[in-house]
Amino acid sequence: MDFDVVAIDITSSMPSICIGNINKAGQIQSKAQVCVECSGIKKGVIEDLETVTVSLSQMIKAVKTQYGIDTRSAFINVPCYMCKISYHSVTEDIYNKEIDDEIVQKIKSKLLSAPRHEGYTVIDIALTKFMLDSNLETRDPLGKFANRLSASANIISIKTEYFEILKNLFEKLGMQMDGIVMNTLSGLSLLPFSDSERSNVVVLNISREITDITVCQFGKIAYVDTIFAGAKNIIKDVSIGLNISPEDAEKVLRNYPIADPQYIIQDIENSVKTASGESITFMLSDMVTFVRDRILDIYDICLERLEQEGILLSKDYKICIYGSDIEKYSGYMDLAQQVFDIKIKKIPYALFEVEDICYGAVCGMIRYISQHPLLRKESKLHVKHEPVFRKKKSSLLKKFIGFLKID
Repeated sequence: MDFDVVAIDITSSMPSICIGNINKAGQIQSKAQVCVECSGIKKGVIEDLETVTVSLSQMIKAVKTQYGIDTRSAFINVPCYMCKISYHSVTEDIYNKEIDDEIVQKIKSKLLSAPRHEGYTVIDIALTKFMLDSNLETRDPLGKFANRLSASANIISIKTEYFEILKNLFEKLGMQMDGIVMNTLSGLSLLPFSDSERSNVVVLNISREITDITVCQFGKIAYVDTIFAGAKNIIKDVSIGLNISPEDAEKVLRNYPIADPQYIIQDIENSVKTASGESITFMLSDMVTFVRDRILDIYDICLERLEQEGILLSKDYKICIYGSDIEKYSGYMDLAQQVFDIKIKKIPYALFEVEDICYGAVCGMIRYISQHPLLRKESKLHVKHEPVFRKKKSSLLKKFIGFLKID
């Protein structure tokens, strides 16, 4: 199978789109990436539908202009707190037949027959495990022979009210909605199979305003939660701590994305002019201290939530932290190690060849969809055949790398 998937991330005030091609070997190559600013998204969800529609329309138009690709459908993601999860197992007797799409669809229908949550709409049959004749586990049963096919899956449902908002959004965009992915499943899919489905994993997706938590125990989702704190709180803390405007705080943080004072090679003095013309001077280490304390606070709250749920992070757990709003800060992994004191995993974005970590969520969505025999679906595209040339953007991290200590 060789097909294209369009993924759109709308859980941040910086929505992004990525188009990935999945070849017959299951390898993924990025074909297009664009992101825009949008004030209509708050706490990971659509607050102002009209504003979001305008922003996404601009983004889709940019894809067409820059890459010559007209997107007609797409997958989209939602934060954990909009979802509910249940676990369901089914079996289908097939009497030594080759498993084809018809049999897989029967399994899918049986899984979807699980009891529904009132006020919620099913959007995904996640992390499905298939078992052939009760002794051979496989991720994708197509083309294999068996007398019996069993499957167990996490049934993901979304609040029906928000599902209707997403449907309305796509109608306004004139596009088809291919599917909906719960946020932290994107990060989980980027981990090796041995980590995501053969061990205990805690996935933290730290975005601009929220932090999603998902605990996955050997392929079964055991717990999901959302903390209403993220990278925006870092900006606010720096703004208050240094007595500068949020805009100036964000500008300084963009220039010096450092989360831990030990990553400062030269503690330089910074000066910022206020709107009234007053000049405020501070040391780089002062700013980094506020960044460090806020990130540690987010980690501490996550750990507290897990402990309240009775999930004790022993050495057989791994922590996976991702999200463009946190990954830009040098030292965020070291701070996580201090709080959780177990193995911390880093997302291998390199396999997508994308230009910026802001496309992490959409890359994860594409990987998740490509591995998902029940969700997998090709997005509708119209591609111009004439070449489209574009300039490659340089990373802000590279511009200011002189101030950072590299591992």
